[in-house]
Amino acid sequence: MARFKLLGNEIQGRDANQAPLSLDQQHAKSVTIVYETDDSQEAQTILASGGFFRDRDNFVSVTSVVDSVNPPSTDPVSPFPQKRN
Repeated sequence: MARFKLLGNEIQGRDANQAPLSLDQQHAKSVTIVYETDDSQEAQTILASGGFFRDRDNFVSVTSVVDSVNPPSTDPVSPFPQKRN
């Protein structure tokens, strides 16, 4: 099981002779796990570039990375202490 899970969508390639998708069809309905890796630098590089090509015609859009070992904290952030007079 890989540590870093990259979330996003796979965008299917289309032939030039096909009609373009409508704006509603272009929006993704949900985000899924599109790639998994144990390499932190690889995960951050893919995220910074926005994704990667798979099978030459399909683009995998990556929108976020989740670390399964150190998940983000769900505790509310306490405000910075203020100086009182």
